[in-house]
Amino acid sequence: MENTTIRWAIERNKITNYNTIDFCEVIWDCDIEPIINFCKTEEIPHITISSNFSSLITTLAGFEKQGCKIGGLTEVKSECKDWETGSLKRIVAIIVKM
Repeated sequence: MENTTIRWAIERNKITNYNTIDFCEVIWDCDIEPIINFCKTEEIPHITISSNFSSLITTLAGFEKQGCKIGGLTEVKSECKDWETGSLKRIVAIIVKM
């Protein structure tokens, strides 16, 4: 796996122990195809994107152009803890189906 965007998402997944790979940082146009190929190779049916970066709509359109479908919203675990509960915060994310 050569793509650093995928690598960091997987590393964060180890921290959150969440059952889906979540991308909480910018996904560049050049990352879309490697993410899709990785998911197909690893038989990962969907990912989530919890990042609020400014070109998110364009990125989602890029996934759709490659045959993916936007599957609604869900909540995922953040790697940040809620200071009141001590548990990992839950944040909103978009589901992208491969």
